[in-house]
Amino acid sequence: MTVAIIPAKGLSTRLPNKNVLSFDGKPLVVHTISQALEAKRVSRVIVSSEDPDILSMATDEGAEALLRPVELCTAQATALDVARHALDELGLSVDATQERIVYLQPTSPLRLVEDIDAAIELAETTNTDAVPSITRSHISPHRLWRLEDDGEGMLPYLPAADPFKRRQNQPQAFALNGAIYVCRIGALLEPDCLSLVCGEVQPYIMPVERSVDIDTAIDFAFAERLFSERKHATVSEGVAHER
Repeated sequence: MTVAIIPAKGLSTRLPNKNVLSFDGKPLVVHTISQALEAKRVSRVIVSSEDPDILSMATDEGAEALLRPVELCTAQATALDVARHALDELGLSVDATQERIVYLQPTSPLRLVEDIDAAIELAETTNTDAVPSITRSHISPHRLWRLEDDGEGMLPYLPAADPFKRRQNQPQAFALNGAIYVCRIGALLEPDCLSLVCGEVQPYIMPVERSVDIDTAIDFAFAERLFSERKHATVSEGVAHER
């Protein structure tokens, strides 16, 4: 059994009300709810929020609503805090230590249902504690710089790096894209677990075009553009097949 937990607080600072902004004609959070409900390897879909309107929206879409304390909706609250609260409220923190959750942030609408199922399958087949989704970073840490302490110059961020080496010859780096976190419940409950990526980890690699994490208005506009292009490409492929 894998339970989907969708964190969708009403409070938002950098992009106000971002979880309910209209994205391709539907509130942003609805896209993730729909993906979770369609995923074959997800048994329950829980939306965690302090906002009554979002909770009502969740139940209207067919998900379960979980009221989250306001103190877990601040910038100081971590994803692990939110996940543990959900586990406790759902009664999953006692007898389901070998089961898993999949944590799906609404700010990643470009993920596919197939990505969710594939990440869960990867966790199950490798019997690992955590499967976070990652994507290739557009810049290697070997090409980054840091300012000197006196502010009068700059140095390579990594002492042994050669920032002037061709990008193609730099070590490839990856970054968490925030789209999917599959976590074994038992690992999340360990005292030394500090994040959703703890214990034995097996990454699920996603392409850049499905890895936009919306945090600003620019991110939102970029994600909408990519989403629209993908829809049009799918329609065009369907028409071509019908000919």
